[in-house]
Amino acid sequence: MDRNWLQLVDVSERLLDQLNRFPKVDGDEREVAFTTIESLLAEREQFITLIQSPAVTEEEKQVGNHLLKLNRDIEQGLARLTNQLKLDIDRMKHKKKINRKYDNPYDVGTNEGAFIDKRST
Repeated sequence: MDRNWLQLVDVSERLLDQLNRFPKVDGDEREVAFTTIESLLAEREQFITLIQSPAVTEEEKQVGNHLLKLNRDIEQGLARLTNQLKLDIDRMKHKKKINRKYDNPYDVGTNEGAFIDKRST
């Protein structure tokens, strides 16, 4: 069996482990986790491009099936990561909006120049 298959499995398992540990990470460790995930994705992409022939032997087919399962789990982990990041961004926008209102509570939009028809109401 080609060595690239085994290295791809190793990198995929490390990536999945990192994705599963990500929600428990806070602060500075989070930035390190991002860079680790990015580097593992890049490394995984290199091994995928190195594998040129399809699985021929029974052992390669078993490894390929294991890789398919890992790939599904990695895709789910990346989807969770994306959703977590979206929630964090929304939370930061909300916090920023609340802080702006607290700093200047009288900064309210006015209806200057708006025409209000009293007869139709």
